[in-house]
Amino acid sequence: MAANLLLGLAANSNPGNFQIPSLSIKLNQNNFSLWRSTIISALETFDLESFVLSPDPPAATISVPSAAGTKGPPTIEANPALVSWKKKDQIVLLDDIVVGVGGEGGISQNGKILPNVGGYLPIIDQKRNRIVQPNRSSPPDMNSTRSPVHELRPRPGSGTRSRDSSITDLGHHRHSSDVLGNDQQVPGHHRQHPDHPRVAIQVTRTPPRTNLVATKSTDAHQLFDDMPTRQRSGFLGHHRTLLGQISASDQNARTHTNCSIKCLNQLLGHTAYDHRSRADPEPLVKVTYIHLKGGIILIHYLKDNIKYNGNSTKILNNNMDPALATQLCNSISRVVDKTKIGCNVDFQLKTFSNKGGRRYSPLRQRTTQQVMIKAISEGPIIIFLTGGHTNLAIFLMSHPYLKKNIEHIYIMGGAVRSNNPTGCCPKNATLSCKAKKCGNRGNMFTAFRGNPYAEFNIFLDPFAAYQVIHSGIPVTVVPLDATNTIPITKEFFKTFEKNQDTYEAQYVFKSLKMTRDTRFDHHFFTSYFMWDSFMSGVATSSMRNAHKEGLENEFAEMDYMNITVITSNEPYGISDGSNALFDGRKIPTFELQNNGVHSGHVQIGIKDPFCFRGNGSGICKDGYTEEVSGPDSVRVRVATRAKPNHDNTSLLDREYFVSFLDALNRPQQRGRFNFTSQFPHYKEVLYKPDFTGKELGKPMVFDMDMSVGDFLALIYLLKVPIEEINLKAILVTGTGWANAATIDVVYDVLHMMGRDDIAVGLGDSLGVNQYYPDQPNTGDCKYSEAIPHGSGGRLDADTLYGLARDLPRSPRRYTAENSIEFGAPRNTDFPQLRQPLALEVWSSLVKSIDPGSKITILTNGPLTNLANILLSDANSSSIIQEVFILGGHIDYIHNKDKGNVNSALSNEYAELNMFLDPLAAKMVFESPLNITLLPLRMQRKLSAFPEIIKRLEQKKTTPEAIFTRRLLKRLYGLQQKNHIYRHLDTFLGEILGAIIIGGDQNTINSSFQVKHLKVIAEGRIHEDGQIIVDKGKTKGINVLEDFNIVSCYNIFATYLGHQEQSAVIGSFDEQRRIWSSPRKGIVGGGRRYSPLRQRTTQQVMIKAISKGPITIFLTGGHTNLAIFLMSHPYLKKNIEHIYIMGGGVRSNNPTGCCPKNATSSCKPEQCGDRGNMFTAFRGNPYAEFNFFLDPFAAYQVIHSGIPITLVPLDATNTIPITKEFFKTFEKNQDTYEAQYVFKSLKITRDTWFDNQFFTSYFMWDSFMSGVATSSMRNTHKEGLENEFAEMDYMNITVITSNKPYGISDGSNSLFDGRKIPTFELQNNGVHSGHVQLGIKDPFCFRGNGSGICKDGYTKEVSGPDSVRVRVATRAKPNHDNTSLLDREYFVSFLDALNRPQQRGRFNFTSQFPHYKEVLYKPDFTGKELGKPMVFDMDMSVGDFLALIYLLKVPIEEINLKAILVTGTGWANAATIDVVYDVLHMMGRDDIAVGLGDSLGVNQYYPDQPNTGDCKYSEAIPHGSGGRLDADTLYGLARDLPRSPRRYTAENSIEFGAPRNTDFPQLRQPLALEVWSSLVKSIDPGSKITILTNGPLTNLANILLSDANSSSIIQEVFILGGHIDYIHNKDKGNVNSALSNEYAELNMFLDPSAAKMVFESPLNITLLPLRMQRKLSAFPEIIKRLEQKKTTPEAIFTRRLLKLKGFMACNKRITYIDIWYLHFT
Repeated sequence: MAANLLLGLAANSNPGNFQIPSLSIKLNQNNFSLWRSTIISALETFDLESFVLSPDPPAATISVPSAAGTKGPPTIEANPALVSWKKKDQIVLLDDIVVGVGGEGGISQNGKILPNVGGYLPIIDQKRNRIVQPNRSSPPDMNSTRSPVHELRPRPGSGTRSRDSSITDLGHHRHSSDVLGNDQQVPGHHRQHPDHPRVAIQVTRTPPRTNLVATKSTDAHQLFDDMPTRQRSGFLGHHRTLLGQISASDQNARTHTNCSIKCLNQLLGHTAYDHRSRADPEPLVKVTYIHLKGGIILIHYLKDNIKYNGNSTKILNNNMDPALATQLCNSISRVVDKTKIGCNVDFQLKTFSNKGGRRYSPLRQRTTQQVMIKAISEGPIIIFLTGGHTNLAIFLMSHPYLKKNIEHIYIMGGAVRSNNPTGCCPKNATLSCKAKKCGNRGNMFTAFRGNPYAEFNIFLDPFAAYQVIHSGIPVTVVPLDATNTIPITKEFFKTFEKNQDTYEAQYVFKSLKMTRDTRFDHHFFTSYFMWDSFMSGVATSSMRNAHKEGLENEFAEMDYMNITVITSNEPYGISDGSNALFDGRKIPTFELQNNGVHSGHVQIGIKDPFCFRGNGSGICKDGYTEEVSGPDSVRVRVATRAKPNHDNTSLLDREYFVSFLDALNRPQQRGRFNFTSQFPHYKEVLYKPDFTGKELGKPMVFDMDMSVGDFLALIYLLKVPIEEINLKAILVTGTGWANAATIDVVYDVLHMMGRDDIAVGLGDSLGVNQYYPDQPNTGDCKYSEAIPHGSGGRLDADTLYGLARDLPRSPRRYTAENSIEFGAPRNTDFPQLRQPLALEVWSSLVKSIDPGSKITILTNGPLTNLANILLSDANSSSIIQEVFILGGHIDYIHNKDKGNVNSALSNEYAELNMFLDPLAAKMVFESPLNITLLPLRMQRKLSAFPEIIKRLEQKKTTPEAIFTRRLLKRLYGLQQKNHIYRHLDTFLGEILGAIIIGGDQNTINSSFQVKHLKVIAEGRIHEDGQIIVDKGKTKGINVLEDFNIVSCYNIFATYLGHQEQSAVIGSFDEQRRIWSSPRKGIVGGGRRYSPLRQRTTQQVMIKAISKGPITIFLTGGHTNLAIFLMSHPYLKKNIEHIYIMGGGVRSNNPTGCCPKNATSSCKPEQCGDRGNMFTAFRGNPYAEFNFFLDPFAAYQVIHSGIPITLVPLDATNTIPITKEFFKTFEKNQDTYEAQYVFKSLKITRDTWFDNQFFTSYFMWDSFMSGVATSSMRNTHKEGLENEFAEMDYMNITVITSNKPYGISDGSNSLFDGRKIPTFELQNNGVHSGHVQLGIKDPFCFRGNGSGICKDGYTKEVSGPDSVRVRVATRAKPNHDNTSLLDREYFVSFLDALNRPQQRGRFNFTSQFPHYKEVLYKPDFTGKELGKPMVFDMDMSVGDFLALIYLLKVPIEEINLKAILVTGTGWANAATIDVVYDVLHMMGRDDIAVGLGDSLGVNQYYPDQPNTGDCKYSEAIPHGSGGRLDADTLYGLARDLPRSPRRYTAENSIEFGAPRNTDFPQLRQPLALEVWSSLVKSIDPGSKITILTNGPLTNLANILLSDANSSSIIQEVFILGGHIDYIHNKDKGNVNSALSNEYAELNMFLDPSAAKMVFESPLNITLLPLRMQRKLSAFPEIIKRLEQKKTTPEAIFTRRLLKLKGFMACNKRITYIDIWYLHFT
């Protein structure tokens, strides 16, 4: 395999012909010694072992003594041994073939394969143009000791190295690859899953004195940005991903550390130990897998020492301990290299997941070579070749050992015995008719005069075609001989028109019809042939009949012929400068023969004079598939003629026509949709702005070549106020960076910005006088060749570097539609959609502007359009106010800077815009136009990506700013990664013209100087486009000499951030959401929860606060903020102020008091308390809820040193909701948000269980927001006056524990059982006392029953523990005494909520204007219903799987009558909505759903029925892996259809409520109510079967409510329980209660209920945990669902079951397989 190839290359100078026996041994983790001895033996055979085991090169020079008999010192000469060593070293080293997209690969000057240059050019042209670029993986400034040719070579193996790869030298950084997503694997080891943990280590040799330093990373993500995966937000559990970049510098080191496979394999199984603090070192990591990525060793490891503390897992910090990281580095470095290695360590926990959705992305796009390597390596394979042969030829020449995998090549192209039937004169033609291609072998209609033999596909690269034909692989050619016999006929066309039953048939016919309608002659039906499609048919038939005798082909007559491909013209052996494979070379490229068939004249362009005889007929044969005999011939199978239809009665005269239409219309494997069916609510909308009342600015035209910089300039121009610049039209040219069809991206940008009113005209694709007069569609491309075709060139420009697809899609597109009015031979179907030309747009604009107005033009590309305007209208200069020309490079004699025509090395001083059309530039410069030139020197000043990105980061408030920032960050990232993108900063400078025209000139501070300039355009490519100072003193040109760079950056970012003239639709994703649902241009939010992808609160705070300064509003518990402040103390400085709602300082609770006339039986409850803990006031009358939630966290926040304003109960108790405010609010609901808030307030009032709502419900959080906003608004005013509250300063603290301090009673986990308290707290300090344990903590009650606990009390104190904070003490009264609203804040609250600015865009019904509540109820008429059943679930994900299954069981077997849900299990009670949604999806809205209790039997407190003992329910995690995921169905709940049935708080007096709400019929029924109704409804004698999938709370309550209930229950199936743990080795699944190892969770969550049920007379069948565990193989069920994914519920279930991916990467979700068991 790869090793064999390397050895073969070493022993033979012609690697393509070397063959050695295969080595069967494959490296794995168990056979390294055997593998090593085998490989070393083979290496020794070819004298290569030293290059693996000791790869030090010989000296570069040697001392040569003077010749015998002469005197003198010895001479120093190059060491020939070094040359030999280098050659062998190249053989041993393996590299990726780094190639450009599309036509990748190329040929170097010495014949070796080169990447990213040439596949867009024929092999011979790559040689001719000397396009040799350095290794894309090397930094541009790297001083390599080897030539670029040596840096890249053909290597065996695929872009993703296989198990058979051989020796890799990891030390040579010059051989590393930065191709994104292109992993190189170390030999013998399988490809690792992208989510697998890994450590990336880049090792460099450093002097022994270098110290180990652990540093904080700033770019760990960028280190792995080239992987085809993306980072997830967190990754916890056994497998952890450790990213580290270990690097050091050594200026004196000759090269990087050399590490052979020998030393790498010593790492396998290697364990690094922690020696710091214990006698027995603790294992840190064990190396499990190694591979190479871009010069970095990726070492995957497994960490097993997860520790537990108490009842919770000890979570490792996000940053590995630096000391541990250093030990790991040292441990690995000792194995990798005996020399001391310096380590800069940066470790972060990360994980990666594969990206979905195929799209082009620079450097991530898989190349053609990579695709072929992967596909052909998996062989056997058959290849269809329907274009140029360059890609396949490069592959075959690079990977000759993979030829054996290619069974056959089918080629469309060539011409053997053909006679071209087109271009002939009719029989009755006059003498004036001159035949053109008639009778030629070939079909080169653009070059038939010089080469009548070639066919296009072969002519594109004759030398490549020769390599393919002569490869030794069986070849079938379908040449013009055959395709000329199957033209598109009128009968076929008409039949096709009537048979378009699939989307693909419609698309193909539409393309064919457009071709016919736009053909500029009347011979379509005799000159348009079935080329590629016919080859596919012939090939398919041959493959289908391959094993039949005679190889009969259904569609073509076949014959064998001996042919070759002509690559050069006789006489051979000449050297006339046309043949780069020979000219100027002592040894021809590829070791070709000097006088061989490749050594003649090579046709140079279609106007090559060599090709024309005196009489004008052509003699060149390049690309001719000539029939020959002798050693240079190859026997191939050739299709000679299309077979006639065997059905003589058919209108279709060719057999293939029938098959073609049949296949295209076949329903199997048909296309799923076209654009309009993919988006059923697609509607073409053109956005045109309303500038009524505005004084429009100067009319302007933007002339662009669609480079990425031009798009930046365009977006900016669209943001300049219309009063300053009125952009009237855009002219685009195809002579620059992008192909003409990229005009669609211009349309899309205009659509995004709501400017579909701006006309866009398409200019010429070749420069002035570059077209051939006799063939106006062809021309001289010598200038346009300066633009690269692939990466870094047109490929990226055409796709806007992969981001064009993110733009919204404009209805305006480029089309080939045309009309007779504009010179077409006929009208197409939609002539009104014709693409207007640049001159047409200009002409229309000139006619439309006001008399006397003049137009300003900004040109950002070649001056082709402007020159054509001047040529078309001699008076055009009179209508043009001024022309700003971006481009040109002046006075190179005195200017050290060179131009930017990088690919034309002989022209060092031209600027690209001038070079691409020098004649146009010369014409414009010599015209009477008023010109301002913005030369290249000025553009280069504006090229700092970080500066503009930084400013856009601060102003990313508009869609266009966000898109621009993404685009600039991508450009900057590409420039940093790869030298082929080193020119991208030039594009940033292309915004200069737009800013000069549309910016504040006083701020920009631009200065100009008049110069007399001249453009050279003499047809000499080495100087055309250069600008020199004209000594003849021609017309003066205004030249920009200087400007304020910083101001330009600021202006650009500021304008893009303005809300005015902003995008009307931000992206294609937004557009897609509109088109996917019946909305009227209204868009819903796209943000949703997804497990492990959801950003954590800490991540959000880090990002937001790091950008500081920032102000924080705190309206809940303090835990999150406290953790942040304790973890990131250095970021405190960014927090300007914290506003807190909560606490009670001097407050007196006004609620719970007895009325004045109350009897002695009235007992006040919270009356007069400091706090408001109505559920716990008896034990703690001091605490307020927010502070009580986490007193220690609140203490950390209050004592953080950050300025704090507190809005406690002191103030909020003075602003209750009043009847007057309520009534006023009811009348003022002008916005969706006002309506929502009032509805929420009203339901609270209506369900309040006393009559004191208007005296006991206060403005808590909202009032704090108002106080905070007022303080911030008035922060710079004297006295810090607050509009809404009286303010005072107080010294307070937060009580976190109760006296006496220093006790140890088991309540305080910060101290109890610890020699050193947590956080280094003082043993007898304020935190060391008793901590309240629940609301019934006996410690908190005095003998008389009054509470003494103060946990969470914001107490006013003095001394060192006090903190001075600003406190709101009272709500201010309304200064308008006549108002019904008695508080000033009430007025502001209603005003803000009803303000039209920043109002909500929609509510649910306006978001979906066609929304209609539909309840689906099945019709089971005539069916015999099965046994009645009730499903009792706790809404775990497994329960939903079970529910879907039960709904699929035939109704004749199971009649699911009701569902009871309980809040005592996995999900919160409100998750009942997901149950409703599943039933709605399945059309079972008839099934009743009852809500059970949220606490288990006997877990409620008798005196407080809404509270209880939560010690059992604490077993369910609250966050990820627990209730958060269960409540959202792991992020998939939103994908379910939305049922009209929802959980509501609606209630009625009938069910014990104090009053009826607005819609009492929508009240959520309780579980017992549903059960009671069901019992009454079933037929007499019927019994009910119950399946319980959760705690038995509901079933126990049924038994408690009705002693006879067991008589109506047929049987109970209980999923749960774990039996007989004494003899059973298996433990239970109560993972969070470590002291209870053998309970099963359903039983544990409500043990009293379980006991009651088990002791009842019910007929019970138990399905215990041990049985459930048998059914836990995700792959098995997913595989089956993959095969049967034919229903929506099956597809949804499969997606849900794929949650196994989370289980594989996170320990918290390892119990998912248990839920799957519920599916049964």
